[in-house]
Amino acid sequence: MRTRGRFAVGLCAFTLAVPVRAGAEPIPTSTPPETSIDEAPDVAAPSVDKTSPEERAAFLFRVGNLAYREQRWLEAETAYRAAWALRRSHDVAGNLGEVELRLGRPREAATLLTYSLVHAPSSTPPDKLERTRQFLDSARKQVGVLYVGVNVPGARVMLDGRTLTDDELAGPLFVEPGDRMLEAQAAGHHPAHRIVEASAGSTQQVRLNLPRAAPQQASVRPTRVEPSKVLVVAGGILAGSALAGGVAFTVAANEAADDPTRDEEQALYTNLSIAGYAIAAGSAVATVTYVFWHRTHPREGVVTLAPLVPWKGAPGGLILRGAF
Repeated sequence: MRTRGRFAVGLCAFTLAVPVRAGAEPIPTSTPPETSIDEAPDVAAPSVDKTSPEERAAFLFRVGNLAYREQRWLEAETAYRAAWALRRSHDVAGNLGEVELRLGRPREAATLLTYSLVHAPSSTPPDKLERTRQFLDSARKQVGVLYVGVNVPGARVMLDGRTLTDDELAGPLFVEPGDRMLEAQAAGHHPAHRIVEASAGSTQQVRLNLPRAAPQQASVRPTRVEPSKVLVVAGGILAGSALAGGVAFTVAANEAADDPTRDEEQALYTNLSIAGYAIAAGSAVATVTYVFWHRTHPREGVVTLAPLVPWKGAPGGLILRGAF
């Protein structure tokens, strides 16, 4: 990061031993060219109202450098992170990455140091680049490295429930050692899941393939078809007429029973009355059943009543078509 004024502030390094986690790689102690304290710019806080975000980031960067010189790692981290929030540059990423490694956070350190190397301008001193590489090598030995690919462009990829950014998917993904859950989702595809066992210092290629989902067929809701008024009325008329006929023939049969000479008429009227009652009962039951079925069993389509024309000896009549 360039400061307004006399020079570009560099990271002051130390050869003092610093504590590291048990089993962790030693932190590099190679020393880049130092910027002397006498050359350090004024660290008086600039006016927030009169400075740009770049100027405030430069001030915070200098504050972080001073804290680094005194090995106040948490204060250095706070200053560098505030500068990083204002302006993402390779020098802030490099210094913050070194501090994160000293604080025992190799995953964050590896991510930041990688960013620093990728975005370092061609004018960066070689010894500074070499120092960053040494810190990055130390961090990578303590974490797992994943290169994640997915067969559907634009798919949402998550690591342990956290959605990964495009930048994270584009480069190496640094993870803590242990079992890591990767998941990918995309519209029109079934999700893909994979558990990856990451070990310190390992590098793995992980491919997530999302199967295409079969197109869902639109469900067709059955259409309620109201019973045909014509059929209901016709059934009622037929039942009523047959009942009236049955009653009339019953009366006629009773009258004929009083005359011994009308035995044949009595038998005929009795049979006709029985037929009338049967037709009346059958028509009534059929009509009620027809109405009840349509009320409780909606179906697609309609019910039609059509004449059946006699043809080549086949009998004629009526035919009832529909869904039941």
